Amino acid sequence: MKKSASLYKLQHPLFLFAVILLLCNDFYLKNLFGNTLTGKLSDFTGLFAFPFFFSCIFTTWKKIIHIATLFLFVWWKSSVSQPFIDFINGFGIPIGRVVDFTDNVALLSVVISYFIFIKDFNYRAIKPIWQFSIMILTAFSFTATSLAPRTVVNYASVDKIYTFDMPMETLIERFNALQKKAIEKMSYMGVFDEETGVFYSNNKYKDTLAYIIDIKKYDYLDTIFISNYLSDIQIYRESDTITILKLMNVAIIELSHQSEVKKIDSVNIYNARDRYPYPVWSTALLVADTVNESKLQKKAVNEFEKRIIKKLKR
Repeated sequence: MKKSASLYKLQHPLFLFAVILLLCNDFYLKNLFGNTLTGKLSDFTGLFAFPFFFSCIFTTWKKIIHIATLFLFVWWKSSVSQPFIDFINGFGIPIGRVVDFTDNVALLSVVISYFIFIKDFNYRAIKPIWQFSIMILTAFSFTATSLAPRTVVNYASVDKIYTFDMPMETLIERFNALQKKAIEKMSYMGVFDEETGVFYSNNKYKDTLAYIIDIKKYDYLDTIFISNYLSDIQIYRESDTITILKLMNVAIIELSHQSEVKKIDSVNIYNARDRYPYPVWSTALLVADTVNESKLQKKAVNEFEKRIIKKLKR
C-alpha cells in the first residue's frame, strides 16, 4: 500500500465518526453530563482515532504505532507519568489526566482501529485541502482532550461580619472541630505542621487546607487572621460574651470545563495539577458560571454561611 493512498483512509466513516464524537464529547457532553460515561467515551474514541490517524501518515509503521499506543496509554493513565506531566506544566503548558486503571478497558479500541485500518475500503478521491482540514481537526481533538481545564481564581472583597453570642474560646473550639474533621478525611493527602497548626496539601503548591488555632498563643485582645487558598477571615472579641468573625474575601474559581464542577463539592479545592478535589472546610464556590462576578460572589458567600457559619452557631 502506498503512503499517498493511505491518506484517503482519513475519509473512513468510523474514523470521522470517532473524531467528531471525541470533539462533541469534550466540548458538549462533558459539560452537560460530566460523568464516568463521558470520561470513558473520550478514551474509547481517542484510542481508535489516534493510532488510525498516525497510521494514515506513516503506513509502514502501522503495527508499531498501534502497539506503541497500547503501552503509551497504560503509561499515561498511571502515576508513573506524573513527573513528565509536572515537567511539561512547569513550562506553562496545562496538560493533565486522571489516574484510573479502569480506563484501560478502552484499549479494545486500539485493536479495532488496527483491523479496520488494514481492511480494504473503496475511497473517493478528495482535494488535498480537505485532507489537510481533516488532519488539522483531528490533531486539535487530541490536544483538546489532553489539556487540563483552565482555572481562573478571582478574589472578591466581602468584609461581611458575623456575630456570635459566645466567648471567643468557645467559637475557636467549634472552629477547630471543623478543621479536625477535614484533617481526618485528608490525613493521607497532606502534612500537618504541629508548630503552626496548619494542614497543607502534599502538592507542590502547598495549599492551606485546614487551620488549628491554639488560643493560648494569642493575647486577650488579639485579632486572629486565618488565610488559605480560598479565603481570608478574622476572628476577634467584641466583649467577654460576644465574638466577631469577619469574612474579608473569598476566591471565585472559574473552570473552563463545567464537567469538573459537577464532580466536586462546592467547598473543595480544585487542583489543576492532578485534577483531584480536596475536601476542606473552607469558603469558595467552584463554578463555571461566568455571568458576572457579583453573582459568583453572592454564591460563594452563601456557601460559606451554609457550611461554616451555620455549623459554628449550632
